[in-house]
Amino acid sequence: MRAGSLSVDYLEGSLRYFRFGDREILRRIYPALRDANWRTAVVTRTNEQQDIQEDSFRISYDWYTEDLGLHMKGTVVLTGMADGTVTFDWTGEALSDFSKNRIGLCALHPLAPGLPCRITHPDGSATLAAFPDKIDPHQPFFDVSAMEWNAGPGVTARLQFEGEVFESEDQRNWSDASFKTYSTPQRYPQPADVAAGEVFHHTITLTFDGTLPAYEPEDSVIRIDLQGESKPFVRWGLGWWPAASLSSEETTLLKKLSPAFLRVLNPKDQSVLDRAAETGIPLRVDIAADTLPDWLRGHPAVKEVLHVSEEGWTGNDQLAGNPPAEKRGGGTLGHFADFNRNPFDFSRVDFVGFTLTPTAHNPDTWTLFENLPAQAEQVRTAAARSGRPVSATHVTLFPRPKQAAEPDPRQHTALGASWLVGSLKYLSEAGAESAAFEDLTGPYGLIHGGETTPAYHLFAFLSEFRPERVILSRSSQPRVCSSLILEKADGWKTTLLANHTDAPIEVRLPGGIPVVLAAYEWKAVY
Repeated sequence: MRAGSLSVDYLEGSLRYFRFGDREILRRIYPALRDANWRTAVVTRTNEQQDIQEDSFRISYDWYTEDLGLHMKGTVVLTGMADGTVTFDWTGEALSDFSKNRIGLCALHPLAPGLPCRITHPDGSATLAAFPDKIDPHQPFFDVSAMEWNAGPGVTARLQFEGEVFESEDQRNWSDASFKTYSTPQRYPQPADVAAGEVFHHTITLTFDGTLPAYEPEDSVIRIDLQGESKPFVRWGLGWWPAASLSSEETTLLKKLSPAFLRVLNPKDQSVLDRAAETGIPLRVDIAADTLPDWLRGHPAVKEVLHVSEEGWTGNDQLAGNPPAEKRGGGTLGHFADFNRNPFDFSRVDFVGFTLTPTAHNPDTWTLFENLPAQAEQVRTAAARSGRPVSATHVTLFPRPKQAAEPDPRQHTALGASWLVGSLKYLSEAGAESAAFEDLTGPYGLIHGGETTPAYHLFAFLSEFRPERVILSRSSQPRVCSSLILEKADGWKTTLLANHTDAPIEVRLPGGIPVVLAAYEWKAVY
């Protein structure tokens, strides 16, 4: 859709990817209904009406939810005008009493670290600020009623927020490649009670000052450019499912993989380590315990230990005494936010670590791929904060800090393998020292239900090729395609291309070489 020369996508009730040509101006505007435990209620849309013109649009729909104890109904009207103005008008009415942490509209801003902006407050005053460079542990902007920033030569974008007090957070803390401006400031008591009959009305309006650029359709061909620099390829490992006892078939399949380590999470006793050690692969133990058990210290197969408290992050108390293994790490078994908000004496560890998931806030497939660049941002910030090598201690589609969440079924599909190519790219290019990915076996495993998954074949390829370095590259449409250029010790190179969409795409390598990829396909091009 278009609002003048501004392109906008309408996807499942929200507006996404506001852009002039290839320049993204705003990531998304959408409603969020979060219960007292921060779970998101599922909404049903009805009576949807669309009037899409060449350079304008109007979309309306009714919505209803009776999920997670939130019982509401409402209406949405979305308009785009020929002068570039876009309005998202949202109304909701409570149909029963309930408690909530957030109800209303949110806006996502694309990654633009260091971009200056002007924040207008509800009292009419204004503050000159900038989107944070390193990941901000807390909210960078408070009491927001409007926000302005440069949207290109001679053009200023302005977002106006109405209906409640808004503030902004750095979503890179949760592996999201965006900043978010949302309603109901975190300083307000949570959860808040909502009475039947209470009405909410929020409006977010995007306008522009200056001469807008001419309309440019997005190029249908994705182009890959070299960035010149090279870095070591990330040292990758796999998880060990604690109940695992490998079958003969699984043992045979394991021989085609060469992970640098197996990650064992919170082993209950020495037998878990002993079974994992039978693979002959070095072990890294990630454990949440105020004190380490004696059977862990000095176990011959355990080469690395990341020790956090029972609260979930490392404190100086966990770093007392002699290291329990050759390398001692600190950080968190949870989101990057826990690492970012709980510093410790980094000089006492050999590496720092945290988990990565693209679905902490939204599980849809578009969000999954658009969040890939956040992994590089987390590595960059962690290295700057700590001065230590950085490990992504668990990289998975679905949050699983305590092995409690259900596996995401997409993890076992071609989509999951496509996402892993992007993850390996951003982690390696940012300089991550190591990363632990999916489990070898079990419900989260590369070998699942006795069958190998597409992700298994990706890691089997890496095991055979044995890359030592990556050459930095850029995709003209990173949400659509990732490029990962690998180099062996002898200088032999290959380029991995991954299609992040459910339709075929054409990719042009440097020199104009065309490559066609099927839906969610990854391919090695020599």
